[in-house]
Amino acid sequence: MTENTTTPDHTAARATWVQQCAERFVTRAGLNPETEAGFAQASAEACAEQQAEEHGPAPSEWESPAYAADEEMSCWGD
Repeated sequence: MTENTTTPDHTAARATWVQQCAERFVTRAGLNPETEAGFAQASAEACAEQQAEEHGPAPSEWESPAYAADEEMSCWGD
């Protein structure tokens, strides 16, 4: 088996970060988890993309999922 030593795989960490971010959208924005889970997931994915652009591909270098969700929601009223 060949080991990838040049490009770490952040897939699992990213998935966990996105899940936590989506959960924050649901709880803080009062979204219905049954009918608005897709919106929460899409919003969390967008936050993850932004974090990767700003801080690199490693979720360990990103802002917390809660902070990123809260920051995004702070713009919703604008």
